[in-house]
Amino acid sequence: MSFPTTVYIEEAQTQEASATQVLPLGTRGLTDDGRVFRYSQAGATDIKANRLCISLSGEGPASTATDQRLYSPYAVGSTMVQLYLSTIALPVLTADYFKDGYLMVNSTDVAAYQMCPINSNEALASATAALGTAALHNTVYLKPPGLKKLGDTDTGNVKLVRNPYKGLVLSTVANGPGLPMGITPCAVAASYYFWLQTWGPTIATITAGIGNVHDVMAGEPVYWSTGGAGTLCGFCTGGTATGQAAPFDTDSGFSHMMGAIGTVMTAAPAANMYCMVNMTMAP
Repeated sequence: MSFPTTVYIEEAQTQEASATQVLPLGTRGLTDDGRVFRYSQAGATDIKANRLCISLSGEGPASTATDQRLYSPYAVGSTMVQLYLSTIALPVLTADYFKDGYLMVNSTDVAAYQMCPINSNEALASATAALGTAALHNTVYLKPPGLKKLGDTDTGNVKLVRNPYKGLVLSTVANGPGLPMGITPCAVAASYYFWLQTWGPTIATITAGIGNVHDVMAGEPVYWSTGGAGTLCGFCTGGTATGQAAPFDTDSGFSHMMGAIGTVMTAAPAANMYCMVNMTMAP
């Protein structure tokens, strides 16, 4: 995923987290040695240092509904749109929940397919208004140049997708599946903003049950582990891999379908200790 802005950050900044947002989510941070970070926000729970984080879908309102529609037709260049609510009861979403995220417009008319970055949104109220109920709709403001094509109310189903660097949580089976985003360089309090590392050397936690340095060796790719919150593991094709103890055998599930996080540079000396990984996620 590409963002237009790169800022140069110092080592001390990678160890800081703040309650106040100072940059757009997803802003690329670059250290003088070439490591890459993305400006992110933690979700509703604290996150430990050196742990893999994932982004949940964050779709809304009601991502499975088929009647999320534009309130009225919109011309090319429109930067304000209004959306019908779903027939499904919705949670109340705060103002700017989808800030720096995306509006998707799907359509039976292929010419109307499009997406546009979101600048802000008004609070999206809970309701059970059906398509055609004019009294209830939600306002979303788009970033210039706005819609690229005519927005049609009759055929255009819409989705709101929040920024993938918003509301990050630890990679666990309970939290997933989700999109792996990077590794925390420091401890982060719930809802705080921080620099998430996505590229270059970092230390990471190996899953519990790895007994010696030979279980995950230098040069071996590592993946999201289902054996521990925010931990990594080597590849297992199924069942219990030779020489690898439980819960490593649980790591042959969906985590390996998410792609490699990076490659081991130095192995962990024992279970629950750190290895150094050359991360290859968002450059």
